[in-house]
Amino acid sequence: MLAAPIPIPWKDAKKPGLHGVIEIHETDFHNQKKRTSDLFVRDVVAIVNKKVQNYSLENGNVLREVTHLMLHGMPINNDYCFKSIIPDLAGSSPRLVAIAQTRWNGSQHAIAMTLFVATLNGKTITVNCLSSDTVDYLKRKIQDKEKIAPKAQRLMYAGKYLQDHHVLSDYYVQEGSTLHLSMTMRGGQVSHRPAFQTFADVSNRSLITAVEFSRDAPEWRIVSKGVNIEGRCKNSECHAFRHMVIIQKKFMPFNLMLDDDIQCPMCFSKVKPLTCGLYDCVWRFEGVVVSDNLSICSPWRDAKGYVYHRFDSTAKHGTVEWKSLLMMVKPRDAKNAKLLLATVSSPIESQDMCTICWSPFNLPTKCFTACCGHNFHRQCFNEWSKWCKANKTRPSCPVCRQTN
Repeated sequence: MLAAPIPIPWKDAKKPGLHGVIEIHETDFHNQKKRTSDLFVRDVVAIVNKKVQNYSLENGNVLREVTHLMLHGMPINNDYCFKSIIPDLAGSSPRLVAIAQTRWNGSQHAIAMTLFVATLNGKTITVNCLSSDTVDYLKRKIQDKEKIAPKAQRLMYAGKYLQDHHVLSDYYVQEGSTLHLSMTMRGGQVSHRPAFQTFADVSNRSLITAVEFSRDAPEWRIVSKGVNIEGRCKNSECHAFRHMVIIQKKFMPFNLMLDDDIQCPMCFSKVKPLTCGLYDCVWRFEGVVVSDNLSICSPWRDAKGYVYHRFDSTAKHGTVEWKSLLMMVKPRDAKNAKLLLATVSSPIESQDMCTICWSPFNLPTKCFTACCGHNFHRQCFNEWSKWCKANKTRPSCPVCRQTN
């Protein structure tokens, strides 16, 4: 269950600044007949989309469609488990932002078109849509006709699989185009999750060891940019048996308690996560340690240089029992990396990003500098502060979480 309503700021994809903040409640999912633990990001997008559309129709002749969510500025796959990106934390820092596309307004018209979709059983169906519609919207139109859930659909056009958050015109889909529908494969079983899990103490930076790369490293010790999870393979038939193997999560968020895709890269058997390492990225964590049951988090930190930044922990040293742990990473070469790592106020450049809405400042837009020194669109900070005031909480910086 959702312990409290989840606030989600939302914005237009092509405009800077927030439009507002909506709330997700437990009761919003009753019609879907799902437990919140079974929700995908796609389910949440559908709820947010409905609320944004209601707002749009009440406040002007504009039809908007929410296409995806961003977590600290990184797009989240719609097939990702929603609970995996919502740690059991207190606080009033905006983590998620919903991105909406404008389908139609009073002065602009997208191109209306009829598309053909070739299905697996050999028949072809027709779908009417707009060139500005998203792939996700098209999948929901297909669902109406074929009763196939959007998350089970894969659409191909001109040799490319279409990504949900893109609009059809991005792929040059035109009137009369034929798209090919295939199915995604899903499997697995529900498992009982422990109340806590032992893992490296990522709050202790003294555990980080800079490991040089080696040309002679075995196949199971290959590192990717971003976050890499380590555990010991226990499959006696695997070449990596009893060795610490590396599972590349890259720039995906890692949830210690909920991620069930931690597998040996050699034999694909399940591996218990024990520690992690980072390479060429900025990163942060949010979590709850069992011993004191307090929510803790870090500012964004820099894993720079041609080395592997590994938490050097063992069963007897450098580990803690986590009740909740979420790690997030972003590329170091992103324009906003320097903003995340900033600890003092600096002059704002037009191409710099507001770390609430994740849009460029586009000066001379009015800006706000928080007491911690980080900068935001004034419109974004005002919208977020308005929600915080209504909920009797103090707004905190999304970069360093210092309250303002």
